[in-house]
Amino acid sequence: MMKPVAWTARNFSFDRPVGTFSEVLKRLRGTPTRPAELVHGYSDETLGRRPKAKSSAKEHLCQLTDLATLDEQRRKEFVSGTAVLQPQT
Repeated sequence: MMKPVAWTARNFSFDRPVGTFSEVLKRLRGTPTRPAELVHGYSDETLGRRPKAKSSAKEHLCQLTDLATLDEQRRKEFVSGTAVLQPQT
């Protein structure tokens, strides 16, 4: 299994060719399925455990759900050609 890269250590590139946009959308659309597959079969108790006082799996999933609203807002802004993206509403 690959070791995850700390979020603060990640580098993001914003110079993707326009032709790759459909692949990015496909990846975003699959987001709800991937976490569901990862947690399938684990008990509610296990998913609620907070290892070393860090966030539990359930808390991480809730954060993804919260971000889904922002994803939809961003999608609408891109489709409408908004010049400057707005803060999350």
